[in-house]
Amino acid sequence: MSCRVDAHAISIRAMPLNSISAYNRWREANERAKAKEEELSRAWIEFFDRRDGVPSDGLIAEVAALRAYANERLKETMAAKEAARASSAPAEPLPE
Repeated sequence: MSCRVDAHAISIRAMPLNSISAYNRWREANERAKAKEEELSRAWIEFFDRRDGVPSDGLIAEVAALRAYANERLKETMAAKEAARASSAPAEPLPE
């Protein structure tokens, strides 16, 4: 006798809309921060390879600010998730 599981029949609690909004804000902020971090990383590599100038203070400050902003959005996402667990708010599936 075999046991077959239909993956579509498994239900995971969906995130409420405010959690999805918080997640989307974090995801967008995180992508901006990652892109600027990659730019800074390339600037450091160029400096170490060619010794032609360190990355600007402005770039470093921008990276720090974008990462701090993304981290705050992540904290909001986690708080929204915890609030969703405690409530019985209507839910929708997490977007792909």
